[in-house]
Formats: sequence, C-alpha cells, structure tokens
Amino acid sequence: MHSKIALVGPGASGKDYLRQKFQDRGFEFGISTTTRPPREGEVDGKDYYFVSDDEFTEMIGQDQFAEWQEFNNWKYGLIKTEFERCDVMILNAEAVDLLKPEYRDRLFVMYMNIDRETRLERLKAREDFDNPELFNNTPALEVFGLTSVSHRPAVGAENLAKIEALAKNQSKINGLLAPVAGMGYLRTEIYNFVNTQSKAKQLDKINTDAFLAFEQKTPVKAAKIAAHSERHPGVMDMLFQLVKEIMAAKDEVIRELDAAEGEITATTDGKPGGEGYIIGGDKYVPRDRWTPFRAD
Repeated sequence: MHSKIALVGPGASGKDYLRQKFQDRGFEFGISTTTRPPREGEVDGKDYYFVSDDEFTEMIGQDQFAEWQEFNNWKYGLIKTEFERCDVMILNAEAVDLLKPEYRDRLFVMYMNIDRETRLERLKAREDFDNPELFNNTPALEVFGLTSVSHRPAVGAENLAKIEALAKNQSKINGLLAPVAGMGYLRTEIYNFVNTQSKAKQLDKINTDAFLAFEQKTPVKAAKIAAHSERHPGVMDMLFQLVKEIMAAKDEVIRELDAAEGEITATTDGKPGGEGYIIGGDKYVPRDRWTPFRAD
C-alpha cells in the first residue's frame, strides 16, 4: 500500500514548489542528510541535516540510511527514521531504485516532467545561475548557452565490434548489478569510481582491481563487493571493459565534432574542443580533459 509520496524529476522541474504545496496542507517533508556545506540561506534541520563526512560514514556503518548516494564527493541520504516520519520526500530516480523493497513498495512516485525550455528559464532565474564563482572561481569566466554544430561526424568507431561482443554479456552484467539486500550501493559506487578516475586522468586504471582498491575506504563495503564479484566471476571485468570501449567510441565522435566549425570555437589548453556536446539528448563529454566545476 502506498503511504508516502516521492517527488522525482530533473532540476527546476517544480519539485520544491509542489513540496511546499504539500507542506501547506499539513504534509510532513522528509529532510535529507548531506556532507556538503550549506548554501546561503539554507537552514540545518529545515533544508538538510548537515553533517561531516566522518559522521555520515559512521551513520552508514550503523545502517541508519534508507538510501544514500555520493555526487561530486558529497554524500546525500535519507535516514530511516526520517523516512518513517515524513509524508512526502524529494528523491532522484536512482535513489528510488536504491531503496530496499520494504521502503520502495510504500512509495507513490510522482515524476515531474516539464519541457526543457521552461526548465532553462527557471534555472536562469535562480540567483546562483549567473554567479561565476560557483562555476570555477574565475570572475572573468563567461558561460555561453548551447550552440549548434551542423557537421555530421563520419565516425569509423573501429571498436564497435568489441562493444557488440561485450554487450552480448548483458544478462550477466545485469545479474551483477541487480539489487542485493544490504548492498544497494553497488551501481552508485561504480559510477563514483569511474568519475573519480576521470577526474584523476586515470582512465587506463578503470578495472576491477582498481575499483576494489578504491572501495577500501570502507572495508566492510569493499569486502561485500569483492564477495559479490566472486559470485559473478569475470563479469565486473567485462563491465569495465565495456565502459572503456564506449568511452573510446564517444571520444571518436567528440574528435570529429571538435574538428568541425561551429558558431563558437572552443579550445582547452590550446587544443580544439570545449566542454562537450549534446546529441539526440545524450551528453558527449571528453573525459580526457573533463574537470568538474561545481560542488553539486
């Protein structure tokens, strides 16, 4: 039986507005816990519970969270007591998926889906959208909107055969990534690992051994993941190889687009190309030169 409401959707889709409407009618809002510092105007215990990384890690060890994730080195999560207390909460789609069945089955999920143009206008109206300091602390930074490149890349993608061969193991990979009681964090940890390796410019070290070493920051979690991987022999290696081959194919598309002439020509460290491209709704980010520029 659905007894709680989860508001899910992209940024500026109206989640906070609808949450306030629920609160105006007496619904209790579920407050998430985070390790990121408060933004201007945010109040501890009202917007978030702000804790240190050590405190958050201790709470994980005590199994206090109904779900938790890590984004750009900040942790976010909803503790079990807060889940039980509240009537309505804001989650992302992955958080809903990470919830254990006993929590997820009690949710009525409302996905906020509005047109892209409206979301962009709302984002532009937010005070922090035009604040260069939140991008990379460079006051002279100029942020341009999306510009189009009409060039159609002639991509050879010589590794497509490798991708197709690895993709045939989809059922095995799905088995590795399927939710397991007490280990709903696996997909998030893999995502964080790949991003961390990208930030460190260590794309050649995206493999099982490096991932398990990365997880040693939380030994109990690392042991569970290692045991889970052993129950699916060789599959994690397939997964990381597939990730690297897809990256290589996307990089080839990016190189083609970098070489094309657009309305604005971008360079990074004197080389052609900028932040990336959006093609058919998919993001093509040049991982070899990608560096995050905001906290979250």
